[in-house]
Amino acid sequence: LNLFVYGLTLSMGGDNADLIPIPAALFNSSLLLGGFSQLFLTASAKGVLVHPYFIAGWCALTTQALNLLPVGCIDGGRMTQAAFGRRVLGATSLGTYIGLAFGVIASSLSLPWAIYLVLTQRTPEFAPKDDVTEVDETRARLAFAMTAVAFLILLPSAPDVGVDQVQNIL
Repeated sequence: LNLFVYGLTLSMGGDNADLIPIPAALFNSSLLLGGFSQLFLTASAKGVLVHPYFIAGWCALTTQALNLLPVGCIDGGRMTQAAFGRRVLGATSLGTYIGLAFGVIASSLSLPWAIYLVLTQRTPEFAPKDDVTEVDETRARLAFAMTAVAFLILLPSAPDVGVDQVQNIL
């Protein structure tokens, strides 16, 4: 997160020699990161000029969000099982697999990540030593919040539709 914010602040001036152009359509690949970035960055004729730290931060947050998906033995699966139990992990795993299969979650990364999950991470984590004691409310809320942020990072935003494109449809 620090790298993303630092890269965003270095990108806001728009006149640094270190800035590189990226297509503005890239911001539609993440609802949370793209929406937050579009508040501070503007597009030029070459695209959006950003600092390499911004791109590195974006990639790091996307990787962490993929790892927090509630599936199998990855961090999100372990967190979901510990906070909510095996039944919830099974239900959320099914929903995540369906979202990845249809490309709703993580758009262009969904198929490779789904294949990785199916081949290597399908089995749920072993039951903890103390499976009877429930997780306190604060930790359960934190686990839910982290999963929600992961989905907000991985869900694509709606594409920008101009007025003339709407008139063409009508």
